Amino acid sequence: AKKKQKYTSRSAVKNDKYKIMVLLLSLWILVINMHQAVSQCPWIKIGEPANAAPYPIGMCVYNTPYFSTSLYCEENFNETGALRVVEYAYEGRDCVESSLIGIRDVYECEDDDSDCHCEGSVDECTILRNRAYLVNDNYDNPGCNESYYHEYVHVYDICRDLGVSGGSVYYDCGGSGENYGVELLSYDGLGCTGVETSTPTDSDPCQLTTCTGDAIAGSASKTFTNAAIVTATILLFAGLEW
Repeated sequence: AKKKQKYTSRSAVKNDKYKIMVLLLSLWILVINMHQAVSQCPWIKIGEPANAAPYPIGMCVYNTPYFSTSLYCEENFNETGALRVVEYAYEGRDCVESSLIGIRDVYECEDDDSDCHCEGSVDECTILRNRAYLVNDNYDNPGCNESYYHEYVHVYDICRDLGVSGGSVYYDCGGSGENYGVELLSYDGLGCTGVETSTPTDSDPCQLTTCTGDAIAGSASKTFTNAAIVTATILLFAGLEW
């Protein structure tokens, strides 16, 4: 007697291909989410006013020729299990580790005056540096005294909801002037939506502001572009095979 050959039905093949397609899409979504988590910029808003420009976490944020400070997240500060942002002080500029003085301040992330975001890498932050030189009071030698300065480092190109204050604010690089060179775009809605009000910076000849460029937006747009291409390829492949 002839042995009966077994055949896989067309519907079973379709089901297998469908499962493979779903698996590939799921894996790609997981990759996207992991990339976005890494691509975040860690920052903190400290004190008043409510729209104060945020500082990056994980680097030197304040410099003078004789003193500097840095900000770092501590997940288990003093073995209490609490998340804190710790400000360290150093002798001299650039936060050299060997010149560490000690802890200058500790910020509670649950505090209403602080807005902590410890996830991500400081390499993904768009950085603004604003250096303010002393102004000479000597009439015989007017202008800027470059022997002493205060340099603040801030994050820009981010949107922050103002919580109980209502609305939201977008931080942009506004050049030299007040508010440490940060231009504020205020909105009456959350997520930087609604009516916009701009607070530009004023010109100041004794302030120098430099900006690093749009790192976060570049990373995000590139990720979503790649995601769209891969997703479309998977769907096209599945469609052609069916």
